[in-house]
Amino acid sequence: MNIRNTVNSKQFLLGSGALFIGLMEYILGRPMGSTYLGRIIGVTAGDSPSKMDIFGIFGGTLPDFSHAFAFALITMAIFPRAGRKLRGVICLSWLVVELFFEIGQRFGHQIAQCLLEILPYRGVSEPLADYFVNGTYDHLDVFAICLGITVAYIVSELTMRGGMENDSPTRKQREKQRKDGWFKTGPKRTVLEATG
Repeated sequence: MNIRNTVNSKQFLLGSGALFIGLMEYILGRPMGSTYLGRIIGVTAGDSPSKMDIFGIFGGTLPDFSHAFAFALITMAIFPRAGRKLRGVICLSWLVVELFFEIGQRFGHQIAQCLLEILPYRGVSEPLADYFVNGTYDHLDVFAICLGITVAYIVSELTMRGGMENDSPTRKQREKQRKDGWFKTGPKRTVLEATG
């Protein structure tokens, strides 16, 4: 099975690139101990006291934009034949998840307590609880998430139309397929009702 038949490669690559850019902000622009990923890297590579502010004023909200954009676009890439409705559902699902994690930081202690009670495996519940307790809610992050999801949907529309031959056909392609006889239907039957 060819991967080009099962994944929209343009969407997958764009999403992966955005995820990489957001990852670079976490690695280079944030103190090592401030994120779970930073703590892991700090343990394996040694803690670096300096940080690089490579994205300037956008560095604070860039990861939120890139997470939302990348996760939605990569998920849509996995379903290359998805129509607009399914792509909309994918985007709305990721919007709910991303907003839960952002807005959840505003109520961090309550959510952390629930997580520790609900999830028995501490390897999952403790990092999540730390995220909610130590994270900072920011309305600009909420805006970045909404913008990332919106841009992901727009990019999915653009990459579906100009995508691979195997992607969902455009209206012109469907009309050509009908003319070529791809969608043959049986003979039309007329049903006569007898009145009596």
